[in-house]
Amino acid sequence: MAPKTPISLMHGSSANDLIRKESMSIDEETGEVTKAEQRTPLMRACQFGYFETCALLIKEKADVNNETPSGGSPLFFAAHGGHDRCVNLLLQEDAGRLAEGDRPPTGVHAVRKKDHYQPLMVAAAYGHPAVCNALLANDADVNYRRPRPFFDTALMRASKFGRPEAVQVLLDRRPPAAEGAAAAFDGRPDGAPEAVNLTLHDGEGRQALHLAAENGHAECVRMLVMAGGAAHANARVAGGEQGHALKGRTALMMACDKGHEKVVRVLLHTEKLDLDAKCDDENGPKTAEDYARAHSETKHLAALIEAKRKERAQKEGPGSP
Repeated sequence: MAPKTPISLMHGSSANDLIRKESMSIDEETGEVTKAEQRTPLMRACQFGYFETCALLIKEKADVNNETPSGGSPLFFAAHGGHDRCVNLLLQEDAGRLAEGDRPPTGVHAVRKKDHYQPLMVAAAYGHPAVCNALLANDADVNYRRPRPFFDTALMRASKFGRPEAVQVLLDRRPPAAEGAAAAFDGRPDGAPEAVNLTLHDGEGRQALHLAAENGHAECVRMLVMAGGAAHANARVAGGEQGHALKGRTALMMACDKGHEKVVRVLLHTEKLDLDAKCDDENGPKTAEDYARAHSETKHLAALIEAKRKERAQKEGPGSP
């Protein structure tokens, strides 16, 4: 079967010409509607996952590191679409041209101008585990953080948008958690790939667990708690440059405040979860139960916490502290 050929090439365009696509695009995060940018044929082929066309264009010396005005390269388009074969092809070509003495590759460490994403963050945010694996195998920075005011990571993006498959790929880069405590971030053998750091926080002081809990992604919460242990489950929002409204809250508090019952149930299965933790809210100190009782539609979550407290008391027996 002949490879699909971009229409632009049929009209005499070279492999590296920027072709304007007159259409509108919607940013899936912000909902912003904008005109689509100029893209090269290779970018278009990567966008739609046309592997054979990508291979043909690269053979014709298409520039794998060409960028749109906002910084989108063929790799970004392939990562966004989840096209792992195209991603691997681009990375192989990029590495090969570096070995031949061409200009240094942008590749996995490229930073997109419009939003400061790296390709791994794009793949994680859109839930493409195979692409995440390919990028990590080529030394993508698993703990890259966007600059001020964001400070978020690939793990945070996957957790916020509820991408458990991507979360699992990123967590696979972490040593197993010790019993009852978070695993050591730097406890890896010499030469081992850098482990994902669960304790990094974004511009509002939230860790990946807080983002998953706040947005109701129970499976991501389960994975993160299993990876980090009870100490991580009790971690508090640090407060950040974008305000301190959430400072001091735990994942359980955030889930109760938002009414995410599945998340609350996952967290309550965590041994040594602090049910009585308090944070300084604008109306005074509050516990997770207080946040649950604040809204009529979330009051039943307070009952779940009280039931867990009674269950623990029965297990510990009379006279326990």
